[in-house]
Amino acid sequence: MKINMERIETRAQIILDRTKRISKSAGNNIHKAGKKCLNFVEKHPELISIITLVSISLLANKNVHNQKWINDLEDTEQIQTLGDSTFSELVQEEQNINHNYPDERKNPDTHVYRRNEKNFVRGGTDEDKQRFKEENKNLFYS
Repeated sequence: MKINMERIETRAQIILDRTKRISKSAGNNIHKAGKKCLNFVEKHPELISIITLVSISLLANKNVHNQKWINDLEDTEQIQTLGDSTFSELVQEEQNINHNYPDERKNPDTHVYRRNEKNFVRGGTDEDKQRFKEENKNLFYS
């Protein structure tokens, strides 16, 4: 494959010329817009004072809102710190509680509970559950 340097140089020059033309056009447009803006300001100086006053009031208002936001943030941090300390106190209380359950605990009384339209026996020993079912057959066998 043969590289044609003359063709590459021609293409590079074309791209350079287009770039210069585009840059010049953009610069001219910016210059024209700047002139129009300055002419407008020269004809309407009261607008500059109005824009300045509005900008100052917006900045002052922004500072007030920022200060309010900072105060709210500080209040939130204080509340969060209070909540954290309360939580840590509760955790410490929980850790300090010692439960002394007896080795042999009394079984709860036998009773019926209902789930998914069915009755079941809960509590007591297996013998208690069997006795409860026999005494209350109408609850379990329909």
